[in-house]
Amino acid sequence: MHRTSPPRFPRWVILTLTLALGAGWLTGCEGMTRTQKGALTGTAVGAGIGALLGQKGGHAGRGALIGGAVGALSGGLIGNYMDRQAQELEKVADTQRAGDGIIVTMRDKILFDVDSATVKPAAMVSLDKISAVLTKYPKTTITVAGHTDNTGRADYNLKLSERRANAVRFALAERGVGASRVTAMGFGADNPVASNTTPEGRAENRRVELHIVPNDELRKEDAASPGG
Repeated sequence: MHRTSPPRFPRWVILTLTLALGAGWLTGCEGMTRTQKGALTGTAVGAGIGALLGQKGGHAGRGALIGGAVGALSGGLIGNYMDRQAQELEKVADTQRAGDGIIVTMRDKILFDVDSATVKPAAMVSLDKISAVLTKYPKTTITVAGHTDNTGRADYNLKLSERRANAVRFALAERGVGASRVTAMGFGADNPVASNTTPEGRAENRRVELHIVPNDELRKEDAASPGG
């Protein structure tokens, strides 16, 4: 009798659910209203759907974050807070609003030398400016996501992307961004945003992204606000 193996969830799905559920789901459910619980659950479901759609389209990580908006019951408070933050980040970095979140993209050639996970001195100015905005808007959590192209061994690329993500996480912490707000994950070459068949595409894929989403405190405030 043939047995169907259970589905294996890649790292970006785990990241999606972690971002969607957040610390509030794990520790704060007892004091939450039904509406607030529904908002968190809906966010997780929506994010999962978005992640799967993104995978089919070749942009899994971005689909995951954008998909979080499908189930989120957010009102104007979150939107205004994240819009203001995104507008300030746009002045200093490649920034994209996605659902309730923000994606900041930093290219590999700006941050690191080839085969290195040491942040280049020239990148410190950009990190200073990004950190200043993040500390001004403390009601978010940040996941630093490292990505590579598909050149070389997959296991090596994964480890390199993890080291680079952690290097950026440490740099943010050194500049005043609360360490408890920031996590780091490496994805290797699993989440390309361009074709790996051209030098230009590979350069696009070598990057570090900051995925910035509202934290539990902001979501509770939003749910309690008029129209939330």
